[in-house]
This record gives sequence, structure tokens and C-alpha cells, in this order.
Amino acid sequence: MHLLAMTLFALCVSTVFAIVTKEDPREQFRYAVKAFFAFLGIALAIGWLMYPFS
Repeated sequence: MHLLAMTLFALCVSTVFAIVTKEDPREQFRYAVKAFFAFLGIALAIGWLMYPFS
């Protein structure tokens, strides 16, 4: 459930960021994809690093 919520959040935020910051639809799409994978990658890395401390 947490992974689904994190993925949905990353999708929504990256879409909004792309629409707000870029003008060209192609740039918006590329930026949204990059931001989406950056959100997921960073969140998974932080979660993996925090796992031993639970």
C-alpha cells in the first residue's frame, strides 16, 4: 500500500511540476518522466538506507 501511495504521489507531483515549469509539451513530458523516476529512486534509496534502523 505504501509503494502504491508513493508512486501515485510521485506521478501527481511530477506532472504538476512539468506543467508549471515547462512550456513545450514534449519538454513537459520528458521533465515529468525524469522527475517521476527521480522521486521513486530517491524514496526507495532512503527507505533502503533506513531499513536497518527500524
